[in-house]
Amino acid sequence: MQLDLPIIVGQPIPVLYIEVDGTGVPVVKKETLGRQGKTEGQPAYTREAKLGCAFTGTTWDSEGHAIRDPDSTTYAGAIETAEEFGKRIYLEAWNRGWARAQKKVFMGDGSEWIGTLPINIFRAPFRSSISFTPGNTCGTWHENCIPAKKPNRDAG
Repeated sequence: MQLDLPIIVGQPIPVLYIEVDGTGVPVVKKETLGRQGKTEGQPAYTREAKLGCAFTGTTWDSEGHAIRDPDSTTYAGAIETAEEFGKRIYLEAWNRGWARAQKKVFMGDGSEWIGTLPINIFRAPFRSSISFTPGNTCGTWHENCIPAKKPNRDAG
């Protein structure tokens, strides 16, 4: 895949987060024809809408958890394949300043479709590496090992 992307200009962004998830949404019967439901032998009643957002977070609360910057969130969503949605959320990330971000975090809950996202589109000449690290109930792709909490500078 080759995207025609503009030249990178503007102030650096300290941390840019991209988060994706999916949820079942009710649809009319013709949208589920031939689709297996969650219960064996039952038809599907929903389709999965893939959702994502891009936001920045540059401050932390008193417990060290990152705080989302006010009015910094933009959203993308559609009922489509993981490959199509991967391109959609990448373009949202690019429009938000992915190339200017000093640290980049891509988060997902470990759902099978998230693991099949074409994450190679998030690898570009300006990036070093991306990896998948499973958590308790979620997995997170990190660049530069972004901590979930602000580092405790007082700890030895």
